Amino acid sequence: MNSHVNVALLSGDEVIDFKVLYCLYRAYPNIHIICNDEKSLIKYSRYKKSFKYIPWSVSGEGQDTVATQIKKYCDVENIKIIVTGGSESAIFLHKYKHILSDQILFPASSAQTIENTDNKWIFATTLMAEGISTPFTMLIDTEEAVADEKKEELEEKIGFPMIVKPVHGDGGLGVRLVHDFEQLKDHVLGSYPYNDLPLIVQEYIDGWDIDHSFVSVDGTILSYAVQRWENPDVLDFCKNEEVEKLAVQIVDVFDYSGPGHLDMRIDYKEGKVYVLEMNPRFWRSVPAAMWAGLNIVKSAVDASLGKEYAKEGARGTYVLPGAKIKRLIKKPWTYFSLPKADREEIWFILTDPMPQLAAFFGKGFGG
Repeated sequence: MNSHVNVALLSGDEVIDFKVLYCLYRAYPNIHIICNDEKSLIKYSRYKKSFKYIPWSVSGEGQDTVATQIKKYCDVENIKIIVTGGSESAIFLHKYKHILSDQILFPASSAQTIENTDNKWIFATTLMAEGISTPFTMLIDTEEAVADEKKEELEEKIGFPMIVKPVHGDGGLGVRLVHDFEQLKDHVLGSYPYNDLPLIVQEYIDGWDIDHSFVSVDGTILSYAVQRWENPDVLDFCKNEEVEKLAVQIVDVFDYSGPGHLDMRIDYKEGKVYVLEMNPRFWRSVPAAMWAGLNIVKSAVDASLGKEYAKEGARGTYVLPGAKIKRLIKKPWTYFSLPKADREEIWFILTDPMPQLAAFFGKGFGG
C-alpha cells in the first residue's frame, strides 16, 4: 500500500469511477474525489478520503477558472497524481494539462482522439483504411440510404444478416441483428430506441466475443488483459497473440493515451479475429482483472510515478460478485472453501454499503 501518496480521482462517470476507486484503493488508499456532481453516490464510499464538489465540464464556460480551482485544491491537499475514469474526465485533464502541470497527470488523450475512437464510424473507417481486421462497415446517415434501390448494394457489400447500431454508445444499447433488407428498413425508419441517424451497418461475424483491455501512453500499451465471457456470470482471462497484436496496431494508429477497451470477435469457421469497436475509458470489469491478478489502474499509476509496473498477469476464471454472493446465501458453509481472492472481494464489497443504501433511499440521502 502506498499510503503516503495522495491521489485525486477526477470523477464524472459514476458507474466507471466506482470501479476505478475500488482498484485505486487496493494500492493507493489516500483518494480525494473531485466530482462534478454534488449528489454523486461515490461521495458515500468508505474507500475515499475526501469528496470535493467542483463543477468541471469539457464544454462549459469559464473552465480555465474551474481548472485553476482544481489545481488549488490539489496543492492544498498535496495531491501527487490526478487519475481519471471516464472519457470526459480524460478530455478535461488533457485540455487543461497546462494549468494542472504541478501534479502528475494520468495518461489522457485529446477530445479529438477520444472522438475518433469512440465514434464507431470514424473508428471503423480508420481500421479499414489501415488494413486492420474489422467487419466491413457502411454509414446510414439519411433515410435515402435504405431506399429500395440501395438493397442490392447493401447485399453485395455487406450481406445479411448484418449488425445495425448507433455511431455512439456502449453496453450493447441499440445494437440489433437484422436478417433482411425489410427488417433493416423498418429499424431505420420506424420508432425504435437508439435508432436516431446516423447509424452504421456492419458485416455480422458469426463467432464468439473476446475483449482486450489496456492502458497506454503515446501509442504504446503499458498494461493489458485479454478476457472472454464463458457465460453472463463468468469471465475467463487468457492469452491470445492475434488479439494482442491487433490491440498494439490500433493503439499505435490512433497514438492513443489512457485506458481503453476493445470489443473483438473470433470467427467460428476460420478462427480469424475481428475488431468491432472501442471504448476510450476504463471498463466495468476492471476490478475483475484485479481479482484475477492484474490491477491495471495500479499499473498505470505506478508507471506515471516512474515506478516498476505490472504489464500483464490476469489469468484464470473469474465469477462475478453477485453470483458468488447468491451461491453463499444458498450454501454459506462453502465460504471457507473459496479462493482467498474471492473471500477478499466479497468483504471488500459488503463493507462499503453506503452507496447502495444511498441509491435505495434516493440521492438526497445523507445530504
